[in-house]
Amino acid sequence: MSSLKFLIFFSSTNSPRLAVHRYHTRAAARARQTGKMVSITDVDIDVATATQRKHWSGAATIECVTVRGNQRLDAAVNPTLSGIDQLIDNL
Repeated sequence: MSSLKFLIFFSSTNSPRLAVHRYHTRAAARARQTGKMVSITDVDIDVATATQRKHWSGAATIECVTVRGNQRLDAAVNPTLSGIDQLIDNL
């Protein structure tokens, strides 16, 4: 089975940390509700390595990305909380 990842890309100089925390918390709760084993990672693009950035589209705001194995599946920029649920559901 491929690993499931939920990545939250943000800029520590431009993104509100409260929003990043809210997205992280919602994704974790939805993964638990659906019984999915999802690795949820916050990625600060200001200090991330090229390897960490490889699934990032370059959006200048918070971007949530789902990955299965090494393949980017879906993404949303500044998603609503129901949008986060949908991203997790689609994994």
